Amino acid sequence: MKKHTLVLCLSLVASTSWGQIKWVKPSIPRGQTFIQSETRKLFIDALALTEGDLVVGDFQILVNGSALGEDRLENAQVNGLNFTADLLLEEGNQTIQILYGAGQKALKSESIVVYYNYSFSSRPSIHVLAVGTDPPDLQFATKDACDFANAFRGQIATTNRLFDAVYVKTLIGPSATADSIRMAVDQLVDDYKNSRKVDKKDLIILYLASHGFTDSLDNLWIRGNDYTPTDPRQTSVRYDEITSRLDEVQCKN
Repeated sequence: MKKHTLVLCLSLVASTSWGQIKWVKPSIPRGQTFIQSETRKLFIDALALTEGDLVVGDFQILVNGSALGEDRLENAQVNGLNFTADLLLEEGNQTIQILYGAGQKALKSESIVVYYNYSFSSRPSIHVLAVGTDPPDLQFATKDACDFANAFRGQIATTNRLFDAVYVKTLIGPSATADSIRMAVDQLVDDYKNSRKVDKKDLIILYLASHGFTDSLDNLWIRGNDYTPTDPRQTSVRYDEITSRLDEVQCKN
């Protein structure tokens, strides 16, 4: 199995004539220039001392000079003078800066090094997609899908959780259309191939609660919430279409 390393540069302290940013987390011991992260998610907590109320949308994390995409930044929020977020670490060397504001008054961070190696984390991340349609003759499909998803969401706040990170997406009732199911599966594949949100040692679980049918060639189809007998294939998803897409993700599923 390949072992990858990541060198991540973040801000420790930055200042301009009208304010400054101080890091709360990650904390860097005095005299040390880097820290080592044992998880893919790096929790960021920055104290921003600046004029006016802080606005989440005015913060950016720059990766090699470009703004970090939403697929690698989660739970960004402002609480008083603190800006917090979860940064999803990626393999390779990256230069990271935190930017607040725009123009000449923008605050930019100095750099520190955060070292991360995928092999450091002994726990995989888990990616759950729970689908529950709501046809009149299927009583508990939506509830079962919600209960299944919530069981894994409970891992997020658990100190001794089984997984490094927990990602849960639900398609319940009207949102569980055939096209939405296809798009959600495609997103899992994209998260593996492009954003690297899904790693090789991660686990993908797909939960489907719906009606199904077989065609004349014995292909199994899963009905979407928008299923109609007059257009069954357009409003359903062929099961082997789902499995063939997930086969492109080289992890546990």
